[in-house]
Amino acid sequence: MTKLLQRLARREALDREIASGVARGSHDGKSARVKSRLKGSVSRDRIAADRAQ
Repeated sequence: MTKLLQRLARREALDREIASGVARGSHDGKSARVKSRLKGSVSRDRIAADRAQ
């Protein structure tokens, strides 16, 4: 159970990091794991960010 919670917390932290990175428009200084997640979600997040503005 704790392993599940840790995994969930890590995923939420990763999502926050991705969201802030997309908002700033910079992906440098991110871990490889975050970058690989970014590749799949950047366009979707950018579209959402554009709609929000």
